[in-house]
Amino acid sequence: MAGLPGHLERIFARVLPVEASVHICRELGYSGRHIIAMQGPFSAEMNYIQLKEFQCSYMVTKDGEIQAALKKRCRLQKSGCNSSYDRQAKR
Repeated sequence: MAGLPGHLERIFARVLPVEASVHICRELGYSGRHIIAMQGPFSAEMNYIQLKEFQCSYMVTKDGEIQAALKKRCRLQKSGCNSSYDRQAKR
C-alpha cells in the first residue's frame, strides 16, 4: 500500500478482534480509528453504516468472503461504495 498516497489516513482495516490481527495492522503502520476490530457476522445495515461513517469508496475482502461480498454488492453500491476482493489475502 506504500504506493497509495496517504494510505495510512485513507484506509480502514476491519479485522477480527484478536491480538494477531491488530498486531499485523500496527506493523503495517495503521493505528487508532483506522483499525476496526470487530467480530461478525455483520448485517447489511451495519456494513452500510460503517461505509458511510468512514466515507469509504472501496471495500476489499479476502477471497473466502467473495460469495457474501458479491451478495452485498447491490447494497454497497447503494452506499456509493465499490467492492473488490483479494485472492492473495492469507492472514
